[in-house]
Amino acid sequence: MHSLWTHAKDIIVLVLSVRSFGGRHQSVCQQLSSLGIPFEFVFRFDNPDAEAKNTISFKPVENMKATDRSIASKHVEAWRIAQRSGYRYLLVLEDDFVVRPNFLSEFDAVYRKLIELPSGHLVNLGGANSKVPFGLYQSDSFFYPHWMETCEGYLCDMSALGKLLPWFDDNLVDRPSDHMIRKVSQDVGVQHYWPKEALLEQGSLYGLFQSELDPSRSKTAQFWLQLIYESKKFRRRTLRKWFAAILGRR
Repeated sequence: MHSLWTHAKDIIVLVLSVRSFGGRHQSVCQQLSSLGIPFEFVFRFDNPDAEAKNTISFKPVENMKATDRSIASKHVEAWRIAQRSGYRYLLVLEDDFVVRPNFLSEFDAVYRKLIELPSGHLVNLGGANSKVPFGLYQSDSFFYPHWMETCEGYLCDMSALGKLLPWFDDNLVDRPSDHMIRKVSQDVGVQHYWPKEALLEQGSLYGLFQSELDPSRSKTAQFWLQLIYESKKFRRRTLRKWFAAILGRR
């Protein structure tokens, strides 16, 4: 059983959060400290309208709330910090992440397989309740090319950041962070990959934390949020894995 993070020399770990989210900070510190993972919070751009200098630019679209602009700015800020850091890889975590059991051993397996990917890649570590293609479970490859749908946790190399960041010099952002990352990646040729299983859960989806991007969840009892979340995981992940096993791999 793995008990110690062994990638401190290669990976910078940045957690995107808001200064006032004390409960989330406690969760982050407890989880990462227990795994021996050093990290830094990214607090800049809590209010992107008040911190407009040196940030990305947005189109004035109705579906982009201040919270959407803030978290999108934080993702790009994390990329900039990492690019200057001298590390080989960047691990980005949004502050509502929850590590799955055996996270360290599963992450080690992911890290060992990165050598098989072309330079300039992004590996999704979340999406536990996302609908995935059958090919993910039918493929013999460790990683499956599929665009990231949520961005609670991902790993990327510095070559990917070298492609992603220049996009913001000439383009305006008009969508939330998950769609933004997918759009920019497609435009500049950074491929996303998924391992067979998610290494992270997203606590705000099942009521562990209040969602700042979807306040309507706070009106629903945590029991029902958990039930809905687990139901989606079963339908979108577990059933597909079973069907893929029945059909057999290609």
